[in-house]
Amino acid sequence: MARRPSRDEAEAILRELVVGRWRGRGDVAAALRAELDQSLVADAARALLPRTWFFARACRALPPAAARLVLEGPRPSSDDSGVVDATLVFLKEAVPIALDDEALARAWDEALGALLDANTSYAWGSKQRRAKIRGLATSRFLPAIQAVAAGCTKVPADLLAVLVADGSEASADALLPHFHRAATSDRGHGLDLLERLRTHAADTPPIRALLDEVERLLGVREAASPALAVARAIGLGDLDSFWFWAFLGATQTNRNRVPSVQSNLSIDSTSPTWFSVSISVVDPGDVDRRSLSFSNDAVHRDDFGLGPCEAAALPSLLARAAQLLSITWNFADIGLRTSLRGKRRERLLAWLASGTAT
Repeated sequence: MARRPSRDEAEAILRELVVGRWRGRGDVAAALRAELDQSLVADAARALLPRTWFFARACRALPPAAARLVLEGPRPSSDDSGVVDATLVFLKEAVPIALDDEALARAWDEALGALLDANTSYAWGSKQRRAKIRGLATSRFLPAIQAVAAGCTKVPADLLAVLVADGSEASADALLPHFHRAATSDRGHGLDLLERLRTHAADTPPIRALLDEVERLLGVREAASPALAVARAIGLGDLDSFWFWAFLGATQTNRNRVPSVQSNLSIDSTSPTWFSVSISVVDPGDVDRRSLSFSNDAVHRDDFGLGPCEAAALPSLLARAAQLLSITWNFADIGLRTSLRGKRRERLLAWLASGTAT
């Protein structure tokens, strides 16, 4: 059993948390329970808010005085992910501050248990995750989750899944702001998240109507994807859907006997980020870790000066990279996943290799 920190050790742990210098040393949960200045305890707990799972694990036994200060206190200014907003709105709805100390401690503990249920590592469609999401949908925390969805821009997927699992009109209404943002966004990534919720959805009229509209909008987006024009340009004909992901390595290997240059390539008509390329030197001696990385809407890194390319010019880019890096691409062992089969798959492989010798 781990030794509980002394008063001085506990205070040191909490002060490190407050200034963001904590490096994982010491028993944080025990330090938060120590008989210290409750303002310091609350500040340390608030510093953990962006790390929802760790916050919920470490702060379940937070003293009522510190819990009140967390509920009353300001939002940490360093977080821009939306996680803190969602967590604070949930806690303020789930833990009425007017409760006496004993009732507040109990409500706080239960609320943090619910946060843990909404931050599980089980697979998205697994039996265990389904059970946790449906449990929350039938719990007293449903109104708090509805308030989070209605009031916060960025909401964890599990909390949105709770709403579709509930399936009520009120839960559908709470989802509407996220639907409208997804439907009107130029990038449209929100539609993909909403479509994922179908795994946990109850078959009720309001949820069915919302998810059917998401499916329709995804179809419209895919039909307009430039990826389908690329498919036509490389001789694949008119397709309703076209995607591939490829891993391509050099025939040359480094001292660890892996390809010395490695590339990941993708074109995907189902995604707003429909074209992406990365080419990296994989060499323990290359301290700069040189690479090229770009997508259809951004260049992330270009240490080679190759620049981005149009999707239809991908074979030419691979050829120029091979020449610049003095390698030969190993198309014989390419790793390829694709929506194509048969002759169309063979045509795709031939196109990828067309700019360079195999």
